[in-house]
Amino acid sequence: MRCTLTSCRSLRDLDLRTVGVRFVLGGKEQLLKGRAFYEADPRLGPILRVDADCGPQFLFAEREWTGEILSGEMAACDYLIEMN
Repeated sequence: MRCTLTSCRSLRDLDLRTVGVRFVLGGKEQLLKGRAFYEADPRLGPILRVDADCGPQFLFAEREWTGEILSGEMAACDYLIEMN
């Protein structure tokens, strides 16, 4: 994992923080924000669960995570995860 403009070292560092998840859906960039929870899943192992304010839930498995965690300042949250 590469952390950019943050002091995080792993998904665990995002626990109980506000996190934005940015992704493209139908050719349009989307940004959903919510609260993150780092927890253990019996099948996936350590995960970061982001409960978006508008309802969807995102799960990021620590052992498969290869993305970037950015500063969330520009998105009015603590951190920003960009999904490609």
